[in-house]
Amino acid sequence: AYEISACLVGSEMCIRDSVFTEGGVLLYNRPPHFEGPIYTSQSYGNGRKAFLIEWVANPQSNTVIELLSKELMDVGQFSTKNCWPNCGEIDVYEMLRAENANSPYYGPPSNYGQFSLHFGDRAEPCYCPGRAPNQDWYQSKPMVSACSAQFQNLPNQRNSLAVVIDQDGGGQYIQVIQFPNIVQSGNSYTIGISQRSIATFKIYNNRDSFYGVSPPSSCTRGSPNVQTGWPFFDQPMHLIAWEQNYGSGDTEGQFLITNLQVFV
Repeated sequence: AYEISACLVGSEMCIRDSVFTEGGVLLYNRPPHFEGPIYTSQSYGNGRKAFLIEWVANPQSNTVIELLSKELMDVGQFSTKNCWPNCGEIDVYEMLRAENANSPYYGPPSNYGQFSLHFGDRAEPCYCPGRAPNQDWYQSKPMVSACSAQFQNLPNQRNSLAVVIDQDGGGQYIQVIQFPNIVQSGNSYTIGISQRSIATFKIYNNRDSFYGVSPPSSCTRGSPNVQTGWPFFDQPMHLIAWEQNYGSGDTEGQFLITNLQVFV
């Protein structure tokens, strides 16, 4: 369990009024307009932090939920002038229908969302692989590599993920928990793992591992920064969400965010 010793932060978002509904925030792409992502109006947590998001997706949804560092958001995610991907992107839950690759746990891409870290280009040795080159990780559900995992898609049902960015004696780490158990006591919140939960390993940043990847100097600017935990632990993060399936009628993908909580 994790003790996040601070109060709950509100979920104010920079979004169009049209996406607000009685039950939450509805995301969709409907011709002829591409609605685009929504994002939290501020970044949260220079240090320990946790994010909880709950949503319900229809069967056609191609759900994307991300955390981007403030450094990345300030200049635009895909700008040629910024530090992407080196300065920190966490794909919390990204449906990869276009890849047409089966999951070892859940079958075709419509059945799962991928968690992965971006802190290096594909050409660099510190790139976080979406899948391990061998089958070793496929015995460690939901992990599919040392720095990526897959979580089940649940059409028309409530889904829930907590992203914990914290530290302990092993260093700074990231852990993602599907269906976390959250208990409030005063102004503190315990984010725990229940019998229903499915959780990744703690993905460490320390002298032996750069968030799951062996630390080559060419991508870590010398070595993993074990003091600050760059680029995830020390960076305030924005939460981003958007619907990738562009359609209408029976082909329209959409998902409803019913709860968003930030713990800092």
